[in-house]
Amino acid sequence: MALTVTIYNTTGAAYAFTEILSFQLKKEVYTPYTAFSAQLDTGGLQQFGTICRIVVQYGSKILHEGSLEKMTVQTEETTTIMRILSYGFTKLLLHNELEPGLYPNLSVDALLSGYYTFPSAITWESNGDTSNYVYFKEHIPVWDGVVTLCYKLLERYPYIREANKVCLHLPTDTKTLHIQTGQTLSHGTKRCYSRMISHFHMQDVDGSYNKFSLVNPQAEAVYQLRHKQIAFDRSYLYDPQKALEFRSNVAQNGWFQQYFTLAGLVQCDLNDCLTVKDGIQEGRISAIIWKGTQKGITTTLSLYFDAFQNAE
Repeated sequence: MALTVTIYNTTGAAYAFTEILSFQLKKEVYTPYTAFSAQLDTGGLQQFGTICRIVVQYGSKILHEGSLEKMTVQTEETTTIMRILSYGFTKLLLHNELEPGLYPNLSVDALLSGYYTFPSAITWESNGDTSNYVYFKEHIPVWDGVVTLCYKLLERYPYIREANKVCLHLPTDTKTLHIQTGQTLSHGTKRCYSRMISHFHMQDVDGSYNKFSLVNPQAEAVYQLRHKQIAFDRSYLYDPQKALEFRSNVAQNGWFQQYFTLAGLVQCDLNDCLTVKDGIQEGRISAIIWKGTQKGITTTLSLYFDAFQNAE
């Protein structure tokens, strides 16, 4: 089974490549799009028209579908190399801003279908549940609207599954991988404290500061002493403390993780499960990096341990 990269131009013409000199495809639960970069041998082709879409497949499985960010085609003697960078179409949810104001009885279905027209490749887990209201200030992207609704309705963080599917719940078709550390090329842990906030202070509805506050003992314990002053969040009129809890949780996203690098292209998706013998039992996969050269392909699977992923 081979990896295939197909590029499409604005006239509908398609060019498929299997001579892939190197590539990286990355997805993770807090990034609302897949990211793909590659160097391809074009077999001598130099002209491709105006490229508008990139599709990456492993066999018949689509791993990535998105727009072109950057492309260079360079010929040296008899070899032509194409270098491309592409982001999944769901990145468009970050590029389109919502009109500021109060949105009563808003659902994820209404948010993703009722305001802007996105490529048909973007799909989502149907959810018509509504929040009584949400309030969006200026310059809030559609993705942040999805995040706010998901937290208000489910106290979860949304993520992208498959190539461009917005998901709110954990998957019902979960795949479980079973490995041993002896099978890995490498494994280890990472810690990142740089985004932690120790103290949140928030105005009340009248604008008086420090009426609501939250302390994160975990950030204090590792000396990440950062005080954040924020305006009153009108999306949480019913429970202002929830606004602080949400921000504190987000500030800790991915702060501790375990990773395992395996040989080959391991087929799995975000929030599938990973069991490591004598260690982890059905941990939720939080990040995947597929990397390849002409020498072979590796898969790195990461499990995050934070407020949203693999929390006790």
